[in-house]
Amino acid sequence: LLTEAGVVGRTNSHFGRAYDVWQAKPDSSLSPAGRCVEVVSRILPAAEASYDEVHRVVTKLKDAGFGVNRTCGFHVHLNVSDMPLRTRLLVALRFA
Repeated sequence: LLTEAGVVGRTNSHFGRAYDVWQAKPDSSLSPAGRCVEVVSRILPAAEASYDEVHRVVTKLKDAGFGVNRTCGFHVHLNVSDMPLRTRLLVALRFA
């Protein structure tokens, strides 16, 4: 499904750190056990195109019948290394 959404992806049967691709991997905090995966983005640039990429993936998963419940999170990696420190602090504050 990730490939169909136009992104490079892979399944990961362990807790890998392949941040250059999207991943679908197990997460023991999700339920019901054995029926859930965590979808993790690649490291995305802080740019409008990144929002489009996330939207394509979420839409493809939704259209395929995947859903969310109380245990579901939203795991997206953003590269903020080129942002000024003040902007990074504001982003962190916003999440907090």
